[in-house]
Amino acid sequence: MELHDILFDVRDRLGERADFDETDYDSQEVGNFWRNDFLVRKIRQANVQFNHEHKWSWMLREQAGLTLAAGTNEIELIDDVDLNRHAILTLSSTVDANDVIVLEKILPMQGAALAADTLLRGSPQYFYVHRHIENYYEEPEVDDADRVFAAIVRVLPVPLNDYTGTFTYYTNANPTMVYTDEPDCPAQYHQAIVALATAHAYGREQTQQGSNKAAEAMAEYFGWVERAKLAEKSTSESERIQIGGAPPDYRYSRGPRYPHLPPNVGL
Repeated sequence: MELHDILFDVRDRLGERADFDETDYDSQEVGNFWRNDFLVRKIRQANVQFNHEHKWSWMLREQAGLTLAAGTNEIELIDDVDLNRHAILTLSSTVDANDVIVLEKILPMQGAALAADTLLRGSPQYFYVHRHIENYYEEPEVDDADRVFAAIVRVLPVPLNDYTGTFTYYTNANPTMVYTDEPDCPAQYHQAIVALATAHAYGREQTQQGSNKAAEAMAEYFGWVERAKLAEKSTSESERIQIGGAPPDYRYSRGPRYPHLPPNVGL
């Protein structure tokens, strides 16, 4: 579903249909009580909220081929990194193929405190991610829109060797969806966006009936969240294993593979 399809669905649920096209889909002139610009804003907010409810697999990204030279500790990232979520940085030494490090993520202020020690050199152990702002103190009159922002990874201690790296992270949801944009989630969960946007829209009524309808739509939304979590869990096939050990034995696992087994068999 594209944004305009979601907007039609939300309007259907609200009982206030309106005609619009690509030129006025977010106009203040379309709609009576619920104007299009208000509903589009709620749909955008719903897209961001749903895609940040959980560590969804569809929001996971990987940036490979990063380079970190000896004596430096900064890696510039592309700008879609969610700075507030889990991330993994793996470094491989160009000198020793066996020198592969999975760094521990720390808070930016912790990293800044450690980085203050200019003598900190050695094998990298920690990293933190923050958004670096250029030309701020030098040109304080520059507007935010004209400043240069960059997502930066800093590693500590400063490495003594050259490394290549892979950064695994969660991306940000699109907060500025336009007419033909789709939500960041898979198509089967687009109705979650519809339900959440509808709940927020009903909240504008400020009546008992509006509150009841908002609560119903919100309950539907959380139902979608739980279904998505279950789907993520059931398809992950994840369990703690030992590298080099025997593969997991699923012969006696409970669930849809062997529904005929009693619940305590093999446990």
